[in-house]
Amino acid sequence: MGYPGIRTWTWTLFIWLNWMCVGQALAKTQYLVAIPAVLEAGAETKLCASLLQPNETLDMTVTLMSQEQNTMLLKETSSKTFHTCTQFKVPLVQNQVVKKLEVEVRGDNFYSKKVTKVMIKSKSMNQ
Repeated sequence: MGYPGIRTWTWTLFIWLNWMCVGQALAKTQYLVAIPAVLEAGAETKLCASLLQPNETLDMTVTLMSQEQNTMLLKETSSKTFHTCTQFKVPLVQNQVVKKLEVEVRGDNFYSKKVTKVMIKSKSMNQ
C-alpha cells in the first residue's frame, strides 16, 4: 500500500474561498481538494474533494496532467454540498517526475481553475 517514507510527506491542499455577487445577494462557494504532494509510482493513492455552499449546479474536475497524457481523477456534478474521497492508481514512471494537478469548478455563473504541481517518484527512488 505504500512505503513508510512516502507516508511522511506532506499533503497538498487546495483551499479557495471564492466570492461572487449575484444581484444584491452575496453568494459564497468554497471548495477544497487534498492529495499527497509526493506520489509513489504505481501505488494506490487517495484524493479527497469537498464542495461547500454552491448556489448553482457545479461541475468539479480534478485532472493529473502531463505532456504525454491527462488522467481525470475526479468528476463530480452537484448543486449540494458534498465531501468525497476516491482511490486512484498513480502512473508508473522510471525516475522522479513532476506533473501538474488541475482543479476546475464550473457553473453557469461561477468558474475557477487552479493548477499546482505534484511529484511522482519511482519505487526504486524510495528505497
